[in-house]
Amino acid sequence: MKGIFLYGAGELGRLAVEFCEACKVPVCGILDRNRSGSFVSKRGRAYQILAPQAKAQDVKKTPLAVAIASLPYLPIRRQLQRYGWKHVFPFYRLTSLRLKGHPLRNGWMLGNVTAKEYSLVAWIS
Repeated sequence: MKGIFLYGAGELGRLAVEFCEACKVPVCGILDRNRSGSFVSKRGRAYQILAPQAKAQDVKKTPLAVAIASLPYLPIRRQLQRYGWKHVFPFYRLTSLRLKGHPLRNGWMLGNVTAKEYSLVAWIS
């Protein structure tokens, strides 16, 4: 993977940067509609925060991972596509890949559940 942009400079965005750095996924930049400036990752790398519509068209072919948990994904994706971003996906899709370096994993890829595991699940109705 050549690199990705991250959309969202909040807490999930910071976690996404930490995950990407640990798994050696290059972060090309951070985009956010409401924040500007920069932040420094735990590993000491400084990232400038830019508006999503500010990047050039050729850059918008770079994959863009949405790292926002407080808003629905689909409206965000539609807006980013209107800005010209071609490959928009949820950040958690990265966590379903088998990347070494960080313990975060997407539980949707659990696989077969044993009878014992099934019995331990609390069902809420």
